[in-house]
Amino acid sequence: MGRGYLREFKAVWLAPVAYLATVMMLSLGLIMTQGAGTPGELTVAVFPPWWGELRAAAAVAEIGTPIAAFGPVPWMVVTVAENTSTANALRDVGAIALLNAAAARLCGA
Repeated sequence: MGRGYLREFKAVWLAPVAYLATVMMLSLGLIMTQGAGTPGELTVAVFPPWWGELRAAAAVAEIGTPIAAFGPVPWMVVTVAENTSTANALRDVGAIALLNAAAARLCGA
């Protein structure tokens, strides 16, 4: 009885739960990236996970953008976007994603 019940549970619930989790993650991603790089606002520059804090900070310093704080992991740096080209400059120096001010507040900035 145990194995049949588990198999039935997986068949009925696993796909909808996986779908819901996927939709929630995509929605959260859209919310956290909306408005990232807006001048005068905090922006979290997310660098490759194998970069250390020093390399990520050097990349941000290379474009002259001030560092407001560091994220919960060494490869996330909270910056203040100075102008509209800051977002592109961060991507040019290696940022793989930019998150908005709400994400920066979650990082403690």
